Amino acid sequence: MKATNFEYRHQTLVHLLIVSVAFCTYLVDRDDIVWVLVRGQPHPQILERFLFAIATLLMGAAAVICTRARAYSETSNPGHAWSLHHPQQLGNFLFFIGLGFLMPLPGFIVLVLGGAIVFLRLILRRRELLDTNQPLASPEPSSGRESGWGKAFRQESAKWGLFLTMIVFTVLLIDRVAEVLAVTSVVVWVLLNVGPARASASR
Repeated sequence: MKATNFEYRHQTLVHLLIVSVAFCTYLVDRDDIVWVLVRGQPHPQILERFLFAIATLLMGAAAVICTRARAYSETSNPGHAWSLHHPQQLGNFLFFIGLGFLMPLPGFIVLVLGGAIVFLRLILRRRELLDTNQPLASPEPSSGRESGWGKAFRQESAKWGLFLTMIVFTVLLIDRVAEVLAVTSVVVWVLLNVGPARASASR
């Protein structure tokens, strides 16, 4: 059940793969789980907004938890930094649940089940490293010039962007607006993170 070195070093890639598989379930089921629940109800839009509001709160909480955990992992002593990894993984799991509200039922299951498995595997991996006194290396090295909070917001920019996307979508319930904002969030995250990651790797 413990995560491999690859999973630990490339946690973002693992999360992206799970999300990609979940979105691919739209190929077999076009109706998201919220629409299935509200379809045929007397006031579907009210219930739809309520459910998406829950998803928005989960994603907002996840963004706060993950950003805070990343920031403190940059400024705390190594042992404390590792203890803060648990909240970060919990935040990622909450984000998967919130994002799952946008998926059809198979996609929701993929996100929740996949997120839970990754959560447990990474925690067991870190516990093993602590028990064996192995080096607690960071999977994403810092450039050395960036503040802990600045790096944290940069790395979690996609979560914040998707959180804002969900706020707008919950109010308007217009798919096209949500799609444009979601794509913009991902593009911004790529622009903010791919360059710095390559620069750190080249040092």
